[in-house]
Amino acid sequence: MRIVQLNNAATTPPFERKVREVQEFLGWYGALHRGAGPRARATVEAVERAVRRIRSFIGQPEDNALLFTANTSAAINALARLLPLDADDMVLTSEIEPTANNLPWRYNTPARVLDVRANDTGALDLDHLDHLFAEHRGRVALLAVTGALLFVDAAQLAPHRRIDMASAGVDALAFSAHKVYAPFGLGVLSLPRTVLDRRPVDPGGGSIDMIADTGSVVWAPPAERHQTGTWNATGILGLGASCATILDAGWDLLEGVERDLVARTASALSDIPGVRLTVPAASYRADDRIGTFPFVVDGLHHALVAAAPRTVASGPSTTRTTSATLMSLAGMPSRYPPSTPPALAGRRPGQRALVVVTAACYLAGYLALLALTLCGSAGGSRVDVLGWLAAALLGAGNGAFPLSVTLVGLRTSRAETTAAVSGLAQSGGYLLAVSGPLLVGVLHQPSGGWRVPLAALLATLLPQLIAGLRSARPGTVEAPDPAGDPR
Repeated sequence: MRIVQLNNAATTPPFERKVREVQEFLGWYGALHRGAGPRARATVEAVERAVRRIRSFIGQPEDNALLFTANTSAAINALARLLPLDADDMVLTSEIEPTANNLPWRYNTPARVLDVRANDTGALDLDHLDHLFAEHRGRVALLAVTGALLFVDAAQLAPHRRIDMASAGVDALAFSAHKVYAPFGLGVLSLPRTVLDRRPVDPGGGSIDMIADTGSVVWAPPAERHQTGTWNATGILGLGASCATILDAGWDLLEGVERDLVARTASALSDIPGVRLTVPAASYRADDRIGTFPFVVDGLHHALVAAAPRTVASGPSTTRTTSATLMSLAGMPSRYPPSTPPALAGRRPGQRALVVVTAACYLAGYLALLALTLCGSAGGSRVDVLGWLAAALLGAGNGAFPLSVTLVGLRTSRAETTAAVSGLAQSGGYLLAVSGPLLVGVLHQPSGGWRVPLAALLATLLPQLIAGLRSARPGTVEAPDPAGDPR
Protein backbone atom coordinates (compact mmCIF):
# COMPACT_ATOMS: atom_id res chain seq x y z
CA MET A 1 0.00 0.00 0.00
CA ARG A 2 1.36 3.42 -0.95
CA ILE A 3 1.63 5.95 1.89
CA VAL A 4 1.93 9.66 1.16
CA GLN A 5 3.89 11.71 3.71
CA LEU A 6 1.57 14.55 4.73
CA ASN A 7 3.84 16.44 7.12
CA ASN A 8 6.66 17.70 4.92
CA ALA A 9 5.69 21.21 5.99
CA ALA A 10 7.23 20.39 9.38
CA THR A 11 10.26 18.41 8.21
CA THR A 12 11.46 16.53 5.17
CA PRO A 13 13.22 13.18 4.68
CA PRO A 14 16.79 13.29 3.31
CA PHE A 15 17.59 12.92 -0.37
CA GLU A 16 19.40 9.69 -1.22
CA ARG A 17 22.21 11.72 -2.76
CA LYS A 18 22.60 13.68 0.43
CA VAL A 19 22.82 10.49 2.52
CA ARG A 20 25.47 9.06 0.21
CA GLU A 21 27.60 12.20 0.28
CA VAL A 22 27.41 12.47 4.07
CA GLN A 23 28.32 8.79 4.51
CA GLU A 24 31.33 9.18 2.23
CA PHE A 25 32.36 12.37 4.06
CA LEU A 26 32.22 10.71 7.48
CA GLY A 27 34.87 8.26 6.32
CA TRP A 28 37.50 11.02 6.25
CA TYR A 29 35.94 13.65 8.52
CA GLY A 30 38.51 15.77 10.35
CA ALA A 31 38.86 18.92 12.44
CA LEU A 32 37.26 21.86 10.64
CA HIS A 33 39.41 25.00 11.07
CA ARG A 34 41.20 23.25 13.95
CA GLY A 35 43.98 21.34 12.21
CA ALA A 36 46.34 21.08 9.24
CA GLY A 37 46.40 17.33 8.56
CA PRO A 38 45.00 15.64 5.43
CA ARG A 39 41.61 14.93 7.03
CA ALA A 40 41.32 18.50 8.25
CA ARG A 41 42.18 19.89 4.79
CA ALA A 42 39.72 17.54 3.10
CA THR A 43 37.00 18.59 5.56
CA VAL A 44 37.65 22.28 4.89
CA GLU A 45 37.46 21.71 1.13
CA ALA A 46 34.19 19.75 1.43
CA VAL A 47 32.58 22.39 3.64
CA GLU A 48 33.72 25.26 1.39
CA ARG A 49 32.22 23.45 -1.62
CA ALA A 50 28.94 23.00 0.31
CA VAL A 51 28.92 26.68 1.28
CA ARG A 52 29.25 27.67 -2.39
CA ARG A 53 26.28 25.43 -3.21
CA ILE A 54 24.17 27.03 -0.48
CA ARG A 55 25.05 30.54 -1.65
CA SER A 56 24.08 29.62 -5.18
CA PHE A 57 20.82 28.04 -3.96
CA ILE A 58 19.62 31.33 -2.42
CA GLY A 59 21.21 33.68 -4.96
CA GLN A 60 23.20 35.39 -2.21
CA PRO A 61 24.48 38.90 -2.95
CA GLU A 62 28.25 39.30 -3.13
CA ASP A 63 28.36 41.58 -0.06
CA ASN A 64 26.48 39.09 2.14
CA ALA A 65 27.92 36.49 4.50
CA LEU A 66 26.55 33.17 5.76
CA LEU A 67 26.14 32.25 9.41
CA PHE A 68 25.18 28.71 10.43
CA THR A 69 22.97 28.11 13.44
CA ALA A 70 20.89 25.30 14.91
CA ASN A 71 17.68 26.21 13.03
CA THR A 72 15.67 29.11 11.63
CA SER A 73 14.57 30.30 15.08
CA ALA A 74 18.19 30.55 16.23
CA ALA A 75 19.11 32.36 12.99
CA ILE A 76 16.40 35.00 13.44
CA ASN A 77 17.30 35.47 17.11
CA ALA A 78 20.93 36.01 16.07
CA LEU A 79 19.90 38.61 13.48
CA ALA A 80 17.66 40.40 15.98
CA ARG A 81 20.55 40.69 18.43
CA LEU A 82 23.03 41.78 15.78
CA LEU A 83 20.99 44.62 14.28
CA PRO A 84 21.52 48.03 15.94
CA LEU A 85 17.84 48.67 16.64
CA ASP A 86 16.62 51.09 19.31
CA ALA A 87 13.31 52.09 20.86
CA ASP A 88 12.58 54.61 18.10
CA ASP A 89 12.81 51.97 15.35
CA MET A 90 9.90 50.03 13.91
CA VAL A 91 9.91 46.37 12.87
CA LEU A 92 7.09 45.35 10.56
CA THR A 93 6.19 41.67 10.61
CA SER A 94 2.76 40.10 10.00
CA GLU A 95 0.01 38.46 12.00
CA ILE A 96 0.45 35.22 10.04
CA GLU A 97 4.16 34.81 10.84
CA PRO A 98 5.24 31.76 12.84
CA THR A 99 6.57 32.48 16.32
CA ALA A 100 10.12 32.04 14.94
CA ASN A 101 9.69 35.31 13.01
CA ASN A 102 7.73 37.12 15.68
CA LEU A 103 9.07 36.57 19.19
CA PRO A 104 12.74 37.39 18.41
CA TRP A 105 11.81 40.93 17.35
CA ARG A 106 9.67 41.45 20.44
CA TYR A 107 12.06 40.06 23.05
CA ASN A 108 15.54 40.54 21.59
CA THR A 109 15.20 44.11 20.35
CA PRO A 110 13.96 47.35 21.95
CA ALA A 111 12.16 48.27 18.72
CA ARG A 112 8.40 48.57 18.41
CA VAL A 113 6.88 45.63 16.50
CA LEU A 114 3.84 46.15 14.28
CA ASP A 115 1.87 43.40 12.53
CA VAL A 116 0.70 43.65 8.95
CA ARG A 117 -2.79 42.23 8.66
CA ALA A 118 -3.72 39.22 6.52
CA ASN A 119 -6.77 38.90 4.29
CA ASP A 120 -9.36 36.13 4.33
CA THR A 121 -7.20 33.85 2.17
CA GLY A 122 -4.23 34.05 4.53
CA ALA A 123 -2.19 36.36 2.26
CA LEU A 124 -0.68 39.67 3.35
CA ASP A 125 -2.91 42.72 3.13
CA LEU A 126 -0.63 44.85 0.95
CA ASP A 127 -2.83 47.91 1.37
CA HIS A 128 -2.33 47.71 5.14
CA LEU A 129 1.42 47.30 4.57
CA ASP A 130 1.48 50.50 2.48
CA HIS A 131 -0.54 52.25 5.19
CA LEU A 132 1.96 51.27 7.91
CA PHE A 133 4.90 52.39 5.79
CA ALA A 134 3.23 55.75 5.17
CA GLU A 135 2.17 56.21 8.80
CA HIS A 136 5.63 55.43 10.19
CA ARG A 137 7.75 56.83 7.36
CA GLY A 138 11.41 57.14 8.30
CA ARG A 139 11.06 54.95 11.41
CA VAL A 140 10.69 51.49 9.81
CA ALA A 141 14.08 49.84 10.26
CA LEU A 142 13.15 46.31 9.26
CA LEU A 143 10.45 44.53 7.29
CA ALA A 144 10.42 40.96 8.59
CA VAL A 145 7.97 38.92 6.56
CA THR A 146 7.86 35.44 5.01
CA GLY A 147 8.00 36.17 1.54
CA ALA A 148 13.95 49.84 5.12
CA LEU A 149 16.11 46.38 5.54
CA LEU A 150 14.14 43.48 4.08
CA PHE A 151 14.40 40.17 5.93
CA VAL A 152 12.68 37.02 4.68
CA ASP A 153 11.96 33.93 6.77
CA ALA A 154 12.26 31.41 3.94
CA ALA A 155 11.87 28.23 5.98
CA GLN A 156 8.69 27.21 4.14
CA LEU A 157 9.55 28.83 0.82
CA ALA A 158 13.03 27.37 0.25
CA PRO A 159 12.01 23.86 -0.90
CA HIS A 160 9.21 25.14 -3.16
CA ARG A 161 10.39 28.19 -5.10
CA ARG A 162 13.54 29.58 -6.68
CA ILE A 163 15.18 32.14 -4.38
CA ASP A 164 17.36 34.94 -5.72
CA MET A 165 18.16 37.38 -2.93
CA ALA A 166 20.20 39.66 -5.17
CA SER A 167 17.57 40.21 -7.87
CA ALA A 168 14.68 40.37 -5.38
CA GLY A 169 16.35 43.00 -3.22
CA VAL A 170 16.32 40.81 -0.10
CA ASP A 171 18.87 42.00 2.46
CA ALA A 172 18.75 39.10 4.92
CA LEU A 173 17.26 35.61 4.76
CA ALA A 174 17.00 32.55 7.03
CA PHE A 175 15.90 28.96 6.51
CA SER A 176 16.37 25.48 8.00
CA ALA A 177 18.08 22.51 6.39
CA HIS A 178 15.44 20.09 7.65
CA LYS A 179 12.90 21.82 5.40
CA VAL A 180 15.16 21.18 2.39
CA TYR A 181 15.63 17.41 2.66
CA ALA A 182 18.71 17.70 4.92
CA PRO A 183 17.54 16.95 8.48
CA PHE A 184 20.92 17.32 10.18
CA GLY A 185 20.18 20.17 12.61
CA LEU A 186 21.29 23.24 10.67
CA GLY A 187 19.94 26.75 10.28
CA VAL A 188 21.20 29.28 7.73
CA LEU A 189 21.34 33.07 8.02
CA SER A 190 22.45 35.23 5.10
CA LEU A 191 22.99 38.87 6.05
CA PRO A 192 25.01 41.91 4.96
CA ARG A 193 28.66 41.81 6.00
CA THR A 194 28.29 45.34 7.36
CA VAL A 195 25.96 44.01 10.09
CA LEU A 196 28.77 41.70 11.26
CA ASP A 197 31.33 44.49 11.75
CA ARG A 198 30.77 44.59 15.50
CA ARG A 199 31.52 42.60 18.62
CA PRO A 200 29.87 39.15 18.43
CA VAL A 201 26.74 38.68 20.53
CA ASP A 202 27.89 35.17 21.45
CA PRO A 203 31.71 35.30 21.59
CA GLY A 204 33.66 32.09 21.98
CA GLY A 205 36.06 29.75 20.25
CA GLY A 206 37.01 31.11 16.84
CA SER A 207 35.88 34.68 17.62
CA ILE A 208 39.36 36.15 18.02
CA ASP A 209 42.76 36.24 16.38
CA MET A 210 44.58 37.32 19.51
CA ILE A 211 44.02 38.25 23.17
CA ALA A 212 46.57 40.19 25.18
CA ASP A 213 47.56 39.86 28.84
CA THR A 214 45.83 43.16 29.43
CA GLY A 215 42.54 41.69 28.19
CA SER A 216 42.40 43.59 24.91
CA VAL A 217 41.10 41.53 22.00
CA VAL A 218 41.84 41.43 18.31
CA TRP A 219 38.67 40.05 16.80
CA ALA A 220 38.64 37.67 13.87
CA PRO A 221 37.37 39.06 10.52
CA PRO A 222 33.64 40.02 10.61
CA ALA A 223 32.48 36.99 8.62
CA GLU A 224 34.26 34.61 11.03
CA ARG A 225 34.02 36.12 14.52
CA HIS A 226 30.30 35.30 14.86
CA GLN A 227 30.64 31.62 13.88
CA THR A 228 31.87 30.33 17.21
CA GLY A 229 32.80 26.83 18.27
CA THR A 230 33.09 23.76 16.07
CA TRP A 231 30.92 24.07 13.00
CA ASN A 232 28.26 21.50 12.13
CA ALA A 233 30.30 20.21 9.20
CA THR A 234 28.03 17.25 8.41
CA GLY A 235 24.98 19.52 8.50
CA ILE A 236 26.58 22.00 6.11
CA LEU A 237 27.73 19.23 3.78
CA GLY A 238 24.28 17.60 3.82
CA LEU A 239 22.50 20.86 3.06
CA GLY A 240 24.95 21.58 0.26
CA ALA A 241 24.17 18.18 -1.26
CA SER A 242 20.42 18.81 -1.04
CA CYS A 243 20.77 22.27 -2.61
CA ALA A 244 22.81 20.75 -5.45
CA THR A 245 20.19 18.04 -5.97
CA ILE A 246 17.43 20.63 -6.35
CA LEU A 247 19.50 22.90 -8.60
CA ASP A 248 20.54 19.97 -10.81
CA ALA A 249 16.90 18.93 -11.23
CA GLY A 250 16.05 22.47 -12.31
CA TRP A 251 13.54 24.89 -10.83
CA ASP A 252 11.49 25.13 -14.03
CA LEU A 253 10.74 21.41 -13.85
CA LEU A 254 10.15 21.36 -10.07
CA GLU A 255 7.89 24.40 -10.00
CA GLY A 256 5.86 23.13 -12.96
CA VAL A 257 5.28 19.73 -11.36
CA GLU A 258 4.39 21.32 -8.03
CA ARG A 259 1.86 23.73 -9.58
CA ASP A 260 0.13 20.77 -11.23
CA LEU A 261 0.11 18.79 -7.96
CA VAL A 262 -1.13 21.82 -6.01
CA ALA A 263 -4.07 22.34 -8.35
CA ARG A 264 -5.03 18.65 -8.27
CA THR A 265 -4.65 18.38 -4.48
CA ALA A 266 -6.64 21.54 -3.73
CA SER A 267 -9.45 20.31 -5.97
CA ALA A 268 -9.44 16.78 -4.50
CA LEU A 269 -9.37 17.95 -0.86
CA SER A 270 -12.22 20.39 -1.40
CA ASP A 271 -14.38 17.54 -2.77
CA ILE A 272 -14.03 15.32 0.33
CA PRO A 273 -17.05 15.60 2.66
CA GLY A 274 -16.07 16.72 6.15
CA VAL A 275 -12.66 18.06 5.07
CA ARG A 276 -12.31 21.84 5.11
CA LEU A 277 -9.40 23.72 3.59
CA THR A 278 -8.59 26.82 5.64
CA VAL A 279 -7.64 28.55 2.37
CA PRO A 280 -10.14 28.45 -0.54
CA ALA A 281 -9.11 25.99 -3.24
CA ALA A 282 -9.33 28.70 -5.89
CA SER A 283 -6.67 30.75 -4.07
CA TYR A 284 -4.07 28.05 -4.66
CA ARG A 285 -4.42 28.49 -8.39
CA ALA A 286 -4.96 32.25 -8.47
CA ASP A 287 -2.17 33.15 -6.01
CA ASP A 288 0.42 30.60 -7.17
CA ARG A 289 0.63 29.12 -3.67
CA ILE A 290 3.14 26.49 -2.62
CA GLY A 291 2.14 22.91 -1.85
CA THR A 292 1.29 23.38 1.81
CA PHE A 293 -2.35 22.59 2.63
CA PRO A 294 -3.71 23.47 6.07
CA PHE A 295 -6.99 21.61 6.55
CA VAL A 296 -9.27 20.26 9.26
CA VAL A 297 -11.45 17.17 9.42
CA ASP A 298 -14.78 17.91 11.08
CA GLY A 299 -15.16 16.15 14.42
CA LEU A 300 -11.58 14.85 14.66
CA HIS A 301 -8.62 16.21 16.57
CA HIS A 302 -5.62 16.93 14.36
CA ALA A 303 -3.54 14.31 16.21
CA LEU A 304 -5.98 11.60 15.16
CA VAL A 305 -5.95 12.84 11.58
CA ALA A 306 -2.15 12.61 11.62
CA ALA A 307 -2.42 9.03 12.88
CA ALA A 308 -4.77 8.00 10.06
CA PRO A 309 -2.05 7.06 7.50
CA ARG A 310 -0.53 4.62 10.01
CA THR A 311 -3.98 3.16 10.63
CA VAL A 312 -4.52 2.59 6.91
CA ALA A 313 -1.06 1.07 6.57
CA SER A 314 -1.94 -1.61 9.11
CA GLY A 315 -4.13 -3.31 6.53
CA PRO A 316 -7.53 -2.95 4.87
CA SER A 317 -9.10 -5.69 7.03
CA THR A 318 -8.85 -3.52 10.13
CA THR A 319 -9.32 -0.10 8.60
CA ARG A 320 -13.08 0.32 9.14
CA THR A 321 -13.03 -0.93 12.71
CA THR A 322 -9.94 1.05 13.71
CA SER A 323 -11.11 4.24 12.01
CA ALA A 324 -14.47 4.03 13.76
CA THR A 325 -12.70 3.42 17.08
CA LEU A 326 -10.45 6.45 16.57
CA MET A 327 -13.48 8.55 15.68
CA SER A 328 -15.26 7.43 18.82
CA LEU A 329 -12.31 7.97 21.13
CA ALA A 330 -12.03 11.50 19.73
CA GLY A 331 -15.53 12.19 20.99
CA MET A 332 -18.12 13.43 18.50
CA PRO A 333 -18.85 17.13 19.05
CA SER A 334 -21.67 17.30 21.57
CA ARG A 335 -25.08 18.20 20.28
CA TYR A 336 -25.74 20.38 23.29
CA PRO A 337 -24.04 23.75 23.87
CA PRO A 338 -20.87 23.69 26.02
CA SER A 339 -22.67 25.78 28.65
CA THR A 340 -25.30 23.07 29.27
CA PRO A 341 -23.52 21.10 32.05
CA PRO A 342 -22.64 24.26 34.04
CA ALA A 343 -26.19 25.60 33.59
CA LEU A 344 -27.76 22.37 34.81
CA ALA A 345 -25.34 22.15 37.73
CA GLY A 346 -26.12 25.71 38.80
CA ARG A 347 -29.87 25.18 38.75
CA ARG A 348 -29.99 21.88 40.62
CA PRO A 349 -29.78 21.68 44.42
CA GLY A 350 -27.47 18.66 44.03
CA GLN A 351 -25.11 17.68 41.26
CA ARG A 352 -24.54 13.99 41.96
CA ALA A 353 -27.10 12.94 39.35
CA LEU A 354 -25.14 14.81 36.66
CA VAL A 355 -21.94 13.07 37.76
CA VAL A 356 -23.67 9.69 37.44
CA VAL A 357 -25.08 10.58 34.00
CA THR A 358 -21.68 11.55 32.57
CA ALA A 359 -20.06 8.41 34.00
CA ALA A 360 -22.87 6.30 32.56
CA CYS A 361 -22.32 7.86 29.12
CA TYR A 362 -18.65 6.95 29.30
CA LEU A 363 -19.50 3.40 30.40
CA ALA A 364 -22.00 2.89 27.58
CA GLY A 365 -19.62 4.46 25.05
CA TYR A 366 -16.71 2.22 25.98
CA LEU A 367 -18.98 -0.85 25.91
CA ALA A 368 -20.14 0.14 22.43
CA LEU A 369 -16.50 0.34 21.36
CA LEU A 370 -15.85 -3.13 22.78
CA ALA A 371 -18.80 -4.43 20.81
CA LEU A 372 -17.42 -2.71 17.75
CA THR A 373 -14.08 -4.50 18.09
CA LEU A 374 -15.88 -7.83 18.44
CA CYS A 375 -17.77 -7.19 15.19
CA GLY A 376 -14.53 -6.64 13.26
CA SER A 377 -14.50 -5.86 9.57
CA ALA A 378 -17.30 -8.36 8.97
CA GLY A 379 -19.73 -6.25 10.93
CA GLY A 380 -20.77 -4.29 7.85
CA SER A 381 -23.17 -1.46 8.63
CA ARG A 382 -23.14 -2.39 12.34
CA VAL A 383 -19.59 -1.01 12.53
CA ASP A 384 -20.79 2.41 11.39
CA VAL A 385 -23.79 2.36 13.73
CA LEU A 386 -21.73 1.32 16.74
CA GLY A 387 -19.08 3.88 15.85
CA TRP A 388 -21.53 6.76 15.75
CA LEU A 389 -23.30 5.50 18.88
CA ALA A 390 -20.01 5.32 20.77
CA ALA A 391 -19.01 8.77 19.50
CA ALA A 392 -22.33 10.26 20.65
CA LEU A 393 -22.09 8.67 24.10
CA LEU A 394 -18.46 9.64 24.64
CA GLY A 395 -19.19 13.14 23.36
CA ALA A 396 -21.93 13.44 25.99
CA GLY A 397 -19.60 12.01 28.62
CA ASN A 398 -17.14 14.80 27.87
CA GLY A 399 -19.54 17.04 29.74
CA ALA A 400 -17.65 15.82 32.82
CA PHE A 401 -14.93 18.42 32.23
CA PRO A 402 -17.09 21.58 32.26
CA LEU A 403 -19.07 20.01 35.11
CA SER A 404 -15.91 19.55 37.20
CA VAL A 405 -14.89 23.16 36.56
CA THR A 406 -18.36 24.30 37.65
CA LEU A 407 -18.12 22.26 40.86
CA VAL A 408 -14.99 24.23 41.78
CA GLY A 409 -17.04 27.42 41.87
CA LEU A 410 -19.98 25.81 43.64
CA ARG A 411 -17.83 24.22 46.36
CA THR A 412 -15.84 27.36 47.26
CA SER A 413 -17.01 30.64 48.76
CA ARG A 414 -13.86 32.78 48.76
CA ALA A 415 -11.91 33.99 45.71
CA GLU A 416 -8.55 32.79 47.01
CA THR A 417 -9.96 29.31 47.71
CA THR A 418 -11.54 29.17 44.26
CA ALA A 419 -8.22 30.07 42.63
CA ALA A 420 -6.31 27.47 44.68
CA VAL A 421 -8.78 24.65 44.07
CA SER A 422 -9.14 25.55 40.39
CA GLY A 423 -5.38 25.51 39.90
CA LEU A 424 -5.08 22.13 41.61
CA ALA A 425 -8.05 20.61 39.78
CA GLN A 426 -7.11 21.86 36.32
CA SER A 427 -3.41 21.02 36.57
CA GLY A 428 -4.28 17.54 37.85
CA GLY A 429 -6.95 17.17 35.18
CA TYR A 430 -4.61 18.12 32.37
CA LEU A 431 -2.01 15.69 33.71
CA LEU A 432 -4.58 12.89 33.58
CA ALA A 433 -5.70 14.03 30.11
CA VAL A 434 -2.13 13.75 28.85
CA SER A 435 -1.54 10.35 30.45
CA GLY A 436 -4.74 8.89 28.98
CA PRO A 437 -3.65 8.82 25.29
CA LEU A 438 -0.21 7.66 26.40
CA LEU A 439 -1.78 4.74 28.28
CA VAL A 440 -3.91 3.82 25.28
CA GLY A 441 -0.87 3.85 22.99
CA VAL A 442 1.28 1.82 25.37
CA LEU A 443 -1.41 -0.85 25.69
CA HIS A 444 -2.47 -0.85 22.05
CA GLN A 445 0.98 -1.38 20.58
CA PRO A 446 1.86 -4.72 22.23
CA SER A 447 -1.70 -6.06 22.33
CA GLY A 448 -2.31 -5.28 18.65
CA GLY A 449 -5.94 -4.36 19.26
CA TRP A 450 -8.34 -2.11 21.13
CA ARG A 451 -9.78 -4.52 23.72
CA VAL A 452 -6.98 -4.15 26.28
CA PRO A 453 -6.88 -0.32 26.07
CA LEU A 454 -10.68 -0.15 26.33
CA ALA A 455 -10.66 -2.45 29.36
CA ALA A 456 -8.15 -0.11 31.00
CA LEU A 457 -10.35 2.90 30.20
CA LEU A 458 -13.34 1.12 31.70
CA ALA A 459 -11.33 0.54 34.89
CA THR A 460 -10.76 4.31 35.23
CA LEU A 461 -14.50 4.95 35.50
CA LEU A 462 -14.81 3.72 39.09
CA PRO A 463 -12.31 6.21 40.61
CA GLN A 464 -13.76 8.90 38.36
CA LEU A 465 -17.25 8.20 39.69
CA ILE A 466 -16.10 8.12 43.33
CA ALA A 467 -14.19 11.41 42.95
CA GLY A 468 -17.14 13.02 41.19
CA LEU A 469 -19.67 11.98 43.83
CA ARG A 470 -17.38 13.23 46.57
CA SER A 471 -16.91 16.58 44.82
CA ALA A 472 -20.66 16.94 44.30
CA ARG A 473 -21.57 16.71 48.02
CA PRO A 474 -23.37 19.68 49.62
CA GLY A 475 -21.47 22.48 51.33
CA THR A 476 -18.19 24.26 50.59
CA VAL A 477 -14.59 23.40 51.32
CA GLU A 478 -14.41 26.32 53.77
CA ALA A 479 -17.60 25.50 55.73
CA PRO A 480 -18.69 22.24 57.41
CA ASP A 481 -21.02 19.98 55.49
CA PRO A 482 -24.63 20.52 56.61
CA ALA A 483 -24.90 16.77 57.20
CA GLY A 484 -21.73 16.75 59.32
CA ASP A 485 -19.64 14.75 56.83
CA PRO A 486 -15.89 15.47 56.94
CA ARG A 487 -14.56 17.49 54.04
